[in-house]
Amino acid sequence: MNKYFVSVFVMVFSIFGLNAQELKSPNGNFKMIFALENDGTPTYQLFMKNKEIIKKSKLGLELQKDKKSILNDFKLVNEVRSTFDETWKTVWGEETEIRNHYNELALTLKQNETERQVIIRFRLFNDGLGFRYEFPEQKNLTYFVVKEERTEFAMTGDHTAFWIPGDYDTQEYDFTESKLTEIRKLFRGAVSENASQKQFSDTGVQTSLMLKTADEIYINIIIREKYVNKEKVTIESQEEKLKTYLKDIGVDIKNLYLSDANADYVKVKWRTKDVLTKKDYTLKVSTATTVGQVFQQLDKLEITDAFIAKVNHSKLDSLKKEVKILAIKAAKNKADYLLTAIGEQTGKPLIIQECENGISQKAGVNYHGSRSIETPYIIDGINIRGSDKEEELQFKKIKIEAFIYVKFAIK
Repeated sequence: MNKYFVSVFVMVFSIFGLNAQELKSPNGNFKMIFALENDGTPTYQLFMKNKEIIKKSKLGLELQKDKKSILNDFKLVNEVRSTFDETWKTVWGEETEIRNHYNELALTLKQNETERQVIIRFRLFNDGLGFRYEFPEQKNLTYFVVKEERTEFAMTGDHTAFWIPGDYDTQEYDFTESKLTEIRKLFRGAVSENASQKQFSDTGVQTSLMLKTADEIYINIIIREKYVNKEKVTIESQEEKLKTYLKDIGVDIKNLYLSDANADYVKVKWRTKDVLTKKDYTLKVSTATTVGQVFQQLDKLEITDAFIAKVNHSKLDSLKKEVKILAIKAAKNKADYLLTAIGEQTGKPLIIQECENGISQKAGVNYHGSRSIETPYIIDGINIRGSDKEEELQFKKIKIEAFIYVKFAIK
């Protein structure tokens, strides 16, 4: 019989070789890293505000009737960097002007065995990354047929996708909202009967594909009417200043909304009829860096009532499963060496049960961004908590604990 406890710290890191090239967007929010693997396979990785949004992904093309193809065995022979910035006026549409502003990195790769050359041109804008393959005129690559594009987009989680079936002939479909992993089983049901439609695979979806990550941090902000030097400062004036300050740090104001449409009323003085109100707002952000910036802005506005209400993580479900499996395996290993000490062997498991201690508590963070209380809470039998010590706000490490009770038979 064994009750076992396992704690796992999750840390993500990447190691790049000497051939890594880095490109940043004009505003510095996006960062792309290009690297060649040991076998000469080109790869790229994308970060937004130091958060990985596309994992290391391979680049390349498989050619028809060509053993080598454009996949690996490359070396970097040249790189050219440039910046472009122009604004042009639209004829019609939602925007009157479009700014075309990007940093560019053009990398010339040479394949060792065939001496073929290919240029991969990256353009990193303030709102995204674009890249393409270019083939300069050369004797070793005159005519070719692309059999399969091997470009990868390795997502960091099972994101929510808004998609329509990929079709050679039409885009007349209703959008389906699902997880990426659910596309295969939902694909046939998303196809409407039409003789002109021809899908190219059971998982192929039409581009462009919109994805939504589940990494969300919700901050509750309470704004109160107050007196400064005997002058009333209204909620409306504080709200306008808050929106201005949030725009200054790049926060979308659409993510700020009232938690409760009804304001609460609080009397300032017992003998006066003056009644002040307060409003509860919720602000949704996606990175710990932004959280820190928000609390700094709240400090400038002297808004002290703010706390983190909820955190969603795109990989939380998979991490919980992994930790539970590790807990069961660890219980088996412990049973093995304890029974070995008395000359016995572990038999089949008789009971496997998740244990919960019933703790349910929200994260509390004061307006300086320091964690004010320990923050354990239970999700599906997993205890998730912050640091026991008061420290500057960070979400780089998440401690996930699984409590599993396992009872084994003895052979």
